[in-house]
Amino acid sequence: VNYWPAENLPACPGRDRKEIHLKSFNSILEAIYTKNPLQKKRLEKYLWRMDPEFFREADKFALDYLGYLEKQNLPLEYAIDAYLKMCRDMMVSQKGFVETGKYPVDLSQEAFEKVYNDEVEMKYYMVGLAISQFLWETHYHMFHFFSDYVAQNFSRVNNYLEVGPGHGLYLKRAMDNLDDDAKIAIVDISSTSLNLTESIIQFFIPEKSSNISSYLSDILVLDLDEKYDFITMGEVLE
Repeated sequence: VNYWPAENLPACPGRDRKEIHLKSFNSILEAIYTKNPLQKKRLEKYLWRMDPEFFREADKFALDYLGYLEKQNLPLEYAIDAYLKMCRDMMVSQKGFVETGKYPVDLSQEAFEKVYNDEVEMKYYMVGLAISQFLWETHYHMFHFFSDYVAQNFSRVNNYLEVGPGHGLYLKRAMDNLDDDAKIAIVDISSTSLNLTESIIQFFIPEKSSNISSYLSDILVLDLDEKYDFITMGEVLE
């Protein structure tokens, strides 16, 4: 399958009937369906509602991110396994919460020891989270909102801070819109996350990589002697 056929897309104003070629995005979908057929029904129910612009964005993301993974010597199978593991872990956590009223990890130190300070576990989680960017409706709408906002407002941002950059995709989108001389700081409790984020920037926009100051720290104890025009902190609850 090298495209999402136009006849399978819902009608919407202005939609043309041409096939939207999605070689990279479909390679991710087909790999997921092969490893876990149960994902197909859920994902296609969601994809059915999306417009052609979504698919163009999704395929561009897939092409870029798979190129990055190849550069990091991480095959597609690794990324798919990471995504499916994240889905399973979250389902188990949600089931446990419904039954007990608690998540498996309820102390920040325990989360640090079991996830954030574990290079293998953290890399798996970050790659799986990145793959979910266009596969989970909530993640897509969050990213789309952020992308629109930074495109409209970053002309006046000279000092940018991101707490918990995770897989680095939000930082990349921010830096795509920041001026070349903008100062950027990133803070994360996980060295794996910082390394992944820095490698994302080095791969996509190496000319701006020297603008970044990285801090391996808990933001609650870090003393940053700086004022920022814009601060991003996504999915950082602990």
